[in-house]
Amino acid sequence: MLRGNGIRLAVLICVILSLAACSGAAEVSGPDRVETRVAEELAVARKLTAVAQSSIMPTQIAQAPTVAVAASATPVPPTAAVAASATPVPPTETPLLPTPTNTSVPPTRRPPTATLVPPTQASAASAPLDDDPTAPGFGTPKGLIGKIVLPGYSGPLDVPVFRDRIVFKLLVFDPAFGNFDGAGIKSVNIEAFDPLGRTVIERREGNWAYCAFGNPQNSPDCTAWLFSQNGFAWPNGTPVCAGSGYSVNMIVETENPANNEANWGFVFAVEAPDGSIPNCF
Repeated sequence: MLRGNGIRLAVLICVILSLAACSGAAEVSGPDRVETRVAEELAVARKLTAVAQSSIMPTQIAQAPTVAVAASATPVPPTAAVAASATPVPPTETPLLPTPTNTSVPPTRRPPTATLVPPTQASAASAPLDDDPTAPGFGTPKGLIGKIVLPGYSGPLDVPVFRDRIVFKLLVFDPAFGNFDGAGIKSVNIEAFDPLGRTVIERREGNWAYCAFGNPQNSPDCTAWLFSQNGFAWPNGTPVCAGSGYSVNMIVETENPANNEANWGFVFAVEAPDGSIPNCF
């Protein structure tokens, strides 16, 4: 719009100057006349310029600065502070809880198939032995569990005293093979000596009851040795003498070689109140 008004103004000025030139050429020139004419033309030019300027619409003048500002407008980048605050904050890491250790119970060890105790033996061995006293003993268990049992005995236990009847056995097992009499046991070697140092019992017992004088097949009941019925002699024929200082040693042979030669022992005495058994000294 401004450009069109300027063009019209220029054309109008050129027309006026051309007319003035033409009229001036017809008149007689002179110094005063020239100055007067120049002044008049300048006045006319100023007037035309004012008229042209007044013809510009106020809205056009008001719009001119707006265009300039719009042209010079440049997007302002965000400040560093805003950019810094836009940085995403990493999520808080939750520490991993340790995986619970799955503590499992070790399986029960079983004896090899060849050494399993028949069911009849296992059931018999589980029978309570509370009625049978035990003798205080000594020895080296080597990981085995055992005790010296005196079936049907009544009398002092610190040093058992046998008169006409004697019986004892070793109840023993290896807990790594089972929790019943004979588990993990191959045999028990039973030895006994009288106060004179003579061997009176020498027996290797492979039956799980491990009785000093044997037992019925698959039975926990031991056979008792009766002096009066055996000529007042021991199984190997050595004469029985009365006195204290008898000793017993029972050596165990096990399925696990590391437990071999575990042993239990105790001492006892023999009495014959009626004098049927001679004294050892």
